[in-house]
Amino acid sequence: MGLIIFGIFFSLLISLYFLQLVVKLATTYFWINIIAGGIKAQNDIIGIAQDPLVGDWIYYLNKQVPEVNIVNITANAAVIVTLVIGLFSYIKHHRVTVHR
Repeated sequence: MGLIIFGIFFSLLISLYFLQLVVKLATTYFWINIIAGGIKAQNDIIGIAQDPLVGDWIYYLNKQVPEVNIVNITANAAVIVTLVIGLFSYIKHHRVTVHR
């Protein structure tokens, strides 16, 4: 138990130490936010699929179409939709800023 607390403490300490660098990279390179959103969308769909309340529904869909993995297709579709929306939003709302 002590090692878990030790690991959580130092991982938070390291991530807070590098927070300014992460913020600077995320504001400089727009695509980092879009890719991170896609990864988060994929993990969220996989997490939702592991919920016991959704399990019966996914089992029913997998029984209807046995050759297709519904969870992976849905997670990959969420990634593609997130990337398209992120790129469209960036192109539509891109503003030229002057850095001093």
